[in-house]
Amino acid sequence: VMEAVLSKALSKKIRLDDGRTPEGGSNRSKVFRFKTVSSASGVPETVIVKCVNPSETEPYVPGKPGGPAGQLFDEWASLQLLTEVSGDEPIAPRFYGGDRSEGFILMEDIGQGDSLVQPLLGDNPVAAEEALKMYFAAIGKLHALTIGKEGDYRRIRGNLGPQAHEPS
Repeated sequence: VMEAVLSKALSKKIRLDDGRTPEGGSNRSKVFRFKTVSSASGVPETVIVKCVNPSETEPYVPGKPGGPAGQLFDEWASLQLLTEVSGDEPIAPRFYGGDRSEGFILMEDIGQGDSLVQPLLGDNPVAAEEALKMYFAAIGKLHALTIGKEGDYRRIRGNLGPQAHEPS
């Protein structure tokens, strides 16, 4: 199913390798890196797959508000909107697609970038200031790209499934 989602997004036949590399996650999700198998140009070497991590107390039920499904759908809608509005200069990993019934989303692998935490906790005030400037520039760009797009987000999110609460 993942290969079909990615192939559709990139308009190219793509296979994923059998070995998925765990990249982390949490109590609510698991994150994996897959290598792509394709000779076509424009195909990324790797992609990230984020899957729900249901439990006995919180099962994955796509039609039920909240829980693992709601959290996945919130992230899905956010990444899809950011991909749609950011054009050639993405401000988040590019969203390739997902599968509602299987409980996963596919996104661009942006690698292991630097964290804002290291410069802020380090002993170089110039590096800390530069990191904060980059962070606030990214936040400003995020706001500029999404202003007036609340309806688009609500449409995307509403098509995925019910929400536990209506956003204000």
